[in-house]
Amino acid sequence: MTMKKKLIIFLLSLLIPTVSFSQNIYPKILNDSLIVITPIQLKQTNLIFLEHSKYVKEFPILHSKIRLLDNMNKMWQSSDSIKSNTIKECRETIKNNYSQLESLSSQLATRDSDNKKLKKFAIGGFSISAGLLLLLFIK
Repeated sequence: MTMKKKLIIFLLSLLIPTVSFSQNIYPKILNDSLIVITPIQLKQTNLIFLEHSKYVKEFPILHSKIRLLDNMNKMWQSSDSIKSNTIKECRETIKNNYSQLESLSSQLATRDSDNKKLKKFAIGGFSISAGLLLLLFIK
């Protein structure tokens, strides 16, 4: 036998066990319910289960956070409505006070003009009285 034939027979003999025990033919069902999987497939399966258990734990926590945020939002809305009502009341009070201030200012202005007239009248009356007294004393 030549060297080539020996090499081919050797390679064929190595190929048969390699193909029969290769990782590429998995998953392989043994008996009725036993399944054999590769380490990579096992790792992926474990990761899937781990992720599932993580989400099962996180799901209630996320729901509780959502409820808390909803409650906070409702409280902020009620607080905002109370503050907006308070602001409206303050604006109305300011408008009322401003109109009262304007009316009082106009009344004060009329009183000032009346007081000025009275002062002028008092000064005029005092001047006439003083002038008449001087005329009496001079004669």
